[in-house]
Amino acid sequence: MRSPSVMQIASTASKSAPAATKGTVLVAFVKREAEVSIGRGENKGRKVVYANVVQHLKTVGEWSGVGSTLRVQRTQLPRDGYDFCAVLLQQGTAGPILAAAEIKMN
Repeated sequence: MRSPSVMQIASTASKSAPAATKGTVLVAFVKREAEVSIGRGENKGRKVVYANVVQHLKTVGEWSGVGSTLRVQRTQLPRDGYDFCAVLLQQGTAGPILAAAEIKMN
């Protein structure tokens, strides 16, 4: 069931990475574009536009290698300053990203 007050993140069991039985589920809050003024160096005074800039990264749960559903209260998430979210499954707490998916928030 969809609820505007809860973000649900569903996962399945790992078939391709049996060694990665544990992981961390993160949500990245992403801005499609961000313009930055360069203040120092050879590009001082120029403006650069970066794409898909992570504005905030939040750990929302753990993954044990089996299918599960995480429920995150939207009140625990940033409200402004981003265009979309990406859910990331990271091996362990500092390993490679095993899976990723985009979430449209509106």
